[in-house]
Amino acid sequence: MVPPLVLGHEFAGEIVEVGPGVPVDLVGRRVAVDPVVSCGVCEACLEGRTNICNDYRVLGCRPGLPGAFAEMVAVDANKTWELPDDCSFLVGALIQPLAVSHHAVVDRAEVGVGDEVLILGAGPVGLGALMLALSEGATATVVDIDPYRLGIAQRLGADRTLIADQAASMAGEGAQTRPRIVLECAGGTQSSTLALATAWCRPGGRIVIVGNFTEGTEGVDPVAVKVKELDVLGSQAYSDSYGPLLEMIRSRRIDPIRMVSHALPLDNPSAGLELLDDVHSDKAKVVMTAKEHGLAESAGLFP
Repeated sequence: MVPPLVLGHEFAGEIVEVGPGVPVDLVGRRVAVDPVVSCGVCEACLEGRTNICNDYRVLGCRPGLPGAFAEMVAVDANKTWELPDDCSFLVGALIQPLAVSHHAVVDRAEVGVGDEVLILGAGPVGLGALMLALSEGATATVVDIDPYRLGIAQRLGADRTLIADQAASMAGEGAQTRPRIVLECAGGTQSSTLALATAWCRPGGRIVIVGNFTEGTEGVDPVAVKVKELDVLGSQAYSDSYGPLLEMIRSRRIDPIRMVSHALPLDNPSAGLELLDDVHSDKAKVVMTAKEHGLAESAGLFP
């Protein structure tokens, strides 16, 4: 993302105006928004896999596609999803990152009852993956470098949490528990999580790479992939996760607000960005909300 641009691709709000050809009864509807913009005509789009479109773009991530760090934002009406009456805008804003987790857990990893899952990275996508894996009947171990985020993973129901260095020393042939599924949700400039994934994954298991890495990152051992017959899959964004997630929220199968550490007023976005940028501060998911919607829904968030 290169400035100048208006950020904000994870958001929910109220429809206040519609353009030509859009039903006027949409005005006033409370919606979560899918910010993905795809071409609709490439092979991937025609197969329904808009997440791997040849011209994949996202609102708030490209100049010319302004996002939701503003009073209003223009979106495609077909990309809006009505929120349940008891679903707050705060929760609605979490649908987008949860959709990334849902695609990885349900569509790519195909996590099921009784699966042992290792999640590398306890950021919002990793914590979302944890909630979804548990909802599918799996057991889960979460690894991160941040004790605060591991504490949240514990409160969300992780069967085990490990500091990264501890996890590395326990990986390999001598490990007592070796997961069938490993979800790499950290990414970044490091590559140790990829090596850890191949070391931990049991023979015949599956590794799903969810994190965003810098180009040219190395780390998946091709010898281990061959000898252990591992499936190594990529997971890019999502294509059909909003509907299932809204139903899970409606039926109380998952409670996304449990991974939010801070709810801050939208009229001071720099406070949220500075919090994210401070490597010494404790935080997980930071959400900003407009004053008129209040912050009462943040009651009970982790200190």
